[in-house]
Amino acid sequence: MKIYSLIRKGEGHQVFCEDFLLINTLNNQFLWGAIADGCSSGKDSHFASAFLLKLLRKNAQEVLLKADNKEDDELLGMNAKKILSLTFQDMKDLKKQMVLQTEEMLATLLFFIYDFVHNRLWAIVVGDGLFYVDGIWHEVDQNNQPDYWAYHLKEDFEDWFKKQKNIYEIPAPKKFAIASDGIFSFQGARSPEEQKIAPASYFLEDEQFLAQPNMLGRKFNILYSQHGLQPYDDVSIVLVKTT
Repeated sequence: MKIYSLIRKGEGHQVFCEDFLLINTLNNQFLWGAIADGCSSGKDSHFASAFLLKLLRKNAQEVLLKADNKEDDELLGMNAKKILSLTFQDMKDLKKQMVLQTEEMLATLLFFIYDFVHNRLWAIVVGDGLFYVDGIWHEVDQNNQPDYWAYHLKEDFEDWFKKQKNIYEIPAPKKFAIASDGIFSFQGARSPEEQKIAPASYFLEDEQFLAQPNMLGRKFNILYSQHGLQPYDDVSIVLVKTT
């Protein structure tokens, strides 16, 4: 299994990168990863994305370190749902304790758990973003008006979860990725020839540099140095090759 990641600030953000990215392996069975993209029109959006993922990390460790390692078609999704439920409750509680406004908690969420012992993948996209698996692109585009999780903290978690349409359960994936929508924001080519490359496909489907751990970073540099392309929005990617 090979794991690649990238996070870069976009040209449209002068001070902070508003994306946040985490990856971890637990219990010799689970790889989990997540990307959060803070709302640019919110308050302290860089805080919102980091805050969300650090709560998620706490709960992923709590759930997955205790998880049963038996093969079960529903167990992975149950563990993922439990992690999200705990995180949802933490967000509710800490919003009160820290006197946070909703505008300070607005961030999208892309989250996956991969059981590499039984070769099963579970993923969710909450708000804008991309889930890619084995050549299939699941782009979630809400026209720059993402339905942020923080909007629903007054609801019951079960009610919110039942409404989620962008949940994916994949047996035996060979390659998969999550990415913030900044992967589609590259611009600035100096000539028509430079525009011929499609950055998202280059990152996820091109087979160059796979032996290098910094493969995505190298491709990012090539997009700028050879094609004049830079992302306007922050861009974060986690790419996993299972074979």
